[in-house]
Amino acid sequence: MKFVTSFPLARQADPRKWWMFGGIVALAAIPIWITTGILARQPGFAAGIIASLCGLLLVAFVACDRSKSVRFEVADGILRIRGDFFGCEIAVQTLRLNAAEIVDLTTRPELRPGWIKNCGTALPGYWSGDIPLRNGQAALVFLSDLRRVLVIPEKSGRLLLLSCAESDGLLRALRDAANPAATAWE
Repeated sequence: MKFVTSFPLARQADPRKWWMFGGIVALAAIPIWITTGILARQPGFAAGIIASLCGLLLVAFVACDRSKSVRFEVADGILRIRGDFFGCEIAVQTLRLNAAEIVDLTTRPELRPGWIKNCGTALPGYWSGDIPLRNGQAALVFLSDLRRVLVIPEKSGRLLLLSCAESDGLLRALRDAANPAATAWE
């Protein structure tokens, strides 16, 4: 039986996500109401379209915010990121753990995700996926709390940025997985 060490994503509530949801709904609902409800004189039909739009957007927001279920697991020399569309497996041997550090991204803005993403989710308070950083460096990010982020360079040159509830514990587990002989107690 293999031993799996698991760490949850550090979560930080961000009400801006729901303000963003309300803004998108309002921006979409106003033209629908004007064209269908007022100009076409079909307010019931317009209300149905707007209600359907709200429901679809709510499902999309909940589906994209996977921050409640993201976990970082270390087992058998593999870092598994689970619970998100962009979850993956990374061999610990491909990580430069000696250069890993825990940083506060509020004081290091060059390491924050940029505006353009290659493939990922970017909601207020949660970023995940392949998102280039503001300094232009490629990065795989799973971020929610920007104050304690584990930054791990990969041998390929890409950075791995993880908001982990126990960043020290995750780094220790990765280092133990990279050097199993040193941790074996026989």
